[in-house]
Amino acid sequence: FGQRAEAEQVGIIFTWPNPDYLEAASGVRATFERLTQGIAGAEWIDINRGCDEEIFKRLANMAQYADLLLLGQGDPETPLLNAEELPELVAAISGRPILLVPHRGWLKQTGSRPLFVWDGSAESARAIKESLPLIRDHAAAVVLSIGLPGSVDKPGSGDIVSFLASHGIQSSAERHEFAAEGSWALILARLASLGCDLLIIGAHEQAGFPFVRCDVVREESPVPVLMAS
Repeated sequence: FGQRAEAEQVGIIFTWPNPDYLEAASGVRATFERLTQGIAGAEWIDINRGCDEEIFKRLANMAQYADLLLLGQGDPETPLLNAEELPELVAAISGRPILLVPHRGWLKQTGSRPLFVWDGSAESARAIKESLPLIRDHAAAVVLSIGLPGSVDKPGSGDIVSFLASHGIQSSAERHEFAAEGSWALILARLASLGCDLLIIGAHEQAGFPFVRCDVVREESPVPVLMAS
């Protein structure tokens, strides 16, 4: 539990945690314990010590000892409960992949129709590699390349379609030569028209993709997002 909160001030005395934080933490803990009954090793931990930086560091430290970190996207009606940049910063600090769950929930089955966003960066390559265990057999995968010269679907060991095929994932390829600020709109459109159930994308600012990085974290995605730094 790492919800944002301010210390309570009375005169020159600051006290932490404040009553609102304690109330919220108590409610979340009760829900957590109800939902994790019978799950071995389930543990509720309060990681907030009064500032965003401490939340980032403590969450990232715990993530280093896990294969995958699941985070829910922030509630658009209460945007100040957590920092918008939390997923990307935790990915950067921990070096672990993050599966970002849409605020509205996710599909019962994920990984049958994945969309891989490819820009040739290390972050993008790492996200694709980390996503492989989530891709189901006989998946209908699509590689969306934006802002790269040449063709993504040329045969040869150097292209990402061949890399996926070497792991038993057959994919079709789409290429959009010019990166622009409408790239996130393009990705959303392709997710909808293809009926995708999982988006795989690099987590951080990369050549040609600073706007995608921001939008995928700050705007609601209709499907779960696997990101890596």
